[in-house]
Amino acid sequence: MASSEMNTGSLSEGLANLAMVFLPVSGYVDQYRKFQKTKSTEGFSHYTCGILLYCNILRIFFWFGRRFETALLWQSIVMIIFQLVLLHKIVSLGSTQSLPKSFFTYSTFQDYIVNLAKLVGALCVGMYLFGHQDWWIEALGTMALGVEAILPMPQAIGNFRTKSVSGISLAVISTWFLGDAFKIMYYMQTGAPFQFLACGFVQFAVDVVICIQLVLYRGK
Repeated sequence: MASSEMNTGSLSEGLANLAMVFLPVSGYVDQYRKFQKTKSTEGFSHYTCGILLYCNILRIFFWFGRRFETALLWQSIVMIIFQLVLLHKIVSLGSTQSLPKSFFTYSTFQDYIVNLAKLVGALCVGMYLFGHQDWWIEALGTMALGVEAILPMPQAIGNFRTKSVSGISLAVISTWFLGDAFKIMYYMQTGAPFQFLACGFVQFAVDVVICIQLVLYRGK
């Protein structure tokens, strides 16, 4: 009986870990398909890719300093890979060429890679110099989850300015809403660092705002 309960518990834990790794990226698969179908990225903020790339790179370095759940490390790796694929698609459609020059806005995919390489290089130097210092590790965690917490905000602000939700994949919004609710429960269950929990609550609050916008602006 005890063995059966242990196996059931291990299976549930394994499924929860798999969900944490792949659930966050599932909505972006649908967004990619939408790009393929419409040949347009209208309604989708490319800053979403930038935020996810930056925060997940930071989170990987945070993991090296403070070994939290391995599933969260793999989640970051999978998310980085797919956001690079998504960003390449956005650039190939020429969606960033008409945008005014600003932070994380380039006309070629190579420029984005150089930008991210500079970030990785700076973090490697930081880890070499301060990797043994608790303040540095905690700062990495705060920056990583702080950046991630603002993930839905550009989309919410863009929706408010245009009074429109056209071009947005409902799968992405559903993934944000359900995924963030799941993440909060997962973080509480696994005892993840405080930064993860704070990030989850902020994201979920903005998710609610976007869901309200979907109702208010639909059809406009």
